[in-house]
Amino acid sequence: YNSDMTADAPKAHLTAAIWNWNVYYATAMQAAIDCAGDASKFVETMGSGAYYGGLKEGFVDASPLTANCAANTDKAIEAVRKLIVDGEWDVFSGVKLKITVTDGEATVEQEDAALMDNAGNEIVAAGGASVEDGVITGTMNYLVAGVEKA
Repeated sequence: YNSDMTADAPKAHLTAAIWNWNVYYATAMQAAIDCAGDASKFVETMGSGAYYGGLKEGFVDASPLTANCAANTDKAIEAVRKLIVDGEWDVFSGVKLKITVTDGEATVEQEDAALMDNAGNEIVAAGGASVEDGVITGTMNYLVAGVEKA
């Protein structure tokens, strides 16, 4: 879970979401130093009672792709990663991506499309902004359309 699983299933594994805990630890240690022993300042410096670093901070990422992936998958991933890191796209918004890889180059088109849950309820209208942070940080109680419960 949240680590490179290539060694565990080399013929079946494509990639995995990974957490780079060193990013959190470095952030937390610096916050502890900066707060000079005041726990309330530590929580404030960390952004809340929980840490939610992302791609931009280097906390979350994807493990290296294996040979099991289609050619140019890395190009598509890098194009989407750039949009997320640059703040140009949010996976929980009412904007979907269409990715085309031609001659080893990835092209990403954004198109307005509602974010739906798997029961057909609209979560975010087409073109709408991302869901509230509270949903992402703990109150999300639905499955997004296209994601199936195992």
